[in-house]
Amino acid sequence: YRNKKFRRILNSSSNIVLSSNDCKKDLNKFYSSHNKNIFILNFRANLNKNWLKTDPINVLNKYNLPDNFFLISNQFWKHKNHLLVFKALDYLKIKKNIKPNIVLTGKLFFNENEYGKEIIADIKKRNIENQIFFLGLIPKKEQFLLMRKSIAIIQPSLFEGWSTIVEESRSIGKVIILSDLEVHEEQNFSRSIFFKRNSFKDLASKILYVFNNFKPGPELILEN
Repeated sequence: YRNKKFRRILNSSSNIVLSSNDCKKDLNKFYSSHNKNIFILNFRANLNKNWLKTDPINVLNKYNLPDNFFLISNQFWKHKNHLLVFKALDYLKIKKNIKPNIVLTGKLFFNENEYGKEIIADIKKRNIENQIFFLGLIPKKEQFLLMRKSIAIIQPSLFEGWSTIVEESRSIGKVIILSDLEVHEEQNFSRSIFFKRNSFKDLASKILYVFNNFKPGPELILEN
């Protein structure tokens, strides 16, 4: 159904607008769109500046969150690669006796109940329940305030278009730990720290580096 839908869009359009060159590469690979006029339009985040005047502490209190945490804001699809993060936490706990906190937003059982159960089981198996904070779907303002307050964002995904969370991180100068996708590199944000997308040890090393070298926000100078 998806493939038919995409082909119908292509066949009925003379001009195609995409968000990235990486997307254009996939379009040509899977749909033979070389005869189309393709334009790349990278989007940026346009967030409410008034939210910069709000103290994030109220959101921390609302959800009973610790002061020090990393933030992952993704829906719980398999390609979002949450399980690799849990492996990295397990590794840091065992090898380094370091226990970073991870706050997760997004709906856990998003049309994939079995995968949601797998996520919960994996956390329990690794005995990292005390480090994981599930918030579910929350208002955008609260999510943005958590971005500001976090030590850094983690985006472990195995596939993205033009990542919104990267652009939102750029908008406030927030460090983001990114999987080494071509599209993430194409976004070219100066405060990106890349890890090998299938290596929990490499991710663990980058989390440890940020944990030891950066403090929780907000970082008012960078935001300004």
